Amino acid sequence: MTLLTSTQQISFEQDAQLVENLLETLSREQTSLVIADIDSIEALIEEKSVLLQSINITAKSRYAALAANGFEPSEVGMLAWLKHQAKPAINELWESFQKTLNQAKEMNRVN
Repeated sequence: MTLLTSTQQISFEQDAQLVENLLETLSREQTSLVIADIDSIEALIEEKSVLLQSINITAKSRYAALAANGFEPSEVGMLAWLKHQAKPAINELWESFQKTLNQAKEMNRVN
């Protein structure tokens, strides 16, 4: 979801898409681990690394947008921004994104 603010756009749409891609990659990695497909595992590790770097870049961009709009450049600032928006639909999207992110973290830990 993207909303325009007075200074810079704050969005987590790209973050959400990247995390969905990561979750799909982790699922394929899990399958490859089960069948011990070493070649696939090596390729998936590289793919996962690229996705994690992209997630880091989009998070930093979101933090910069938060800071430019007077919010703390962190997840705490994101929560404050969400509260300031006072739009339940945006909060639900953020909560869904956080659940997916936590699911990806757990799947990565298990893998």
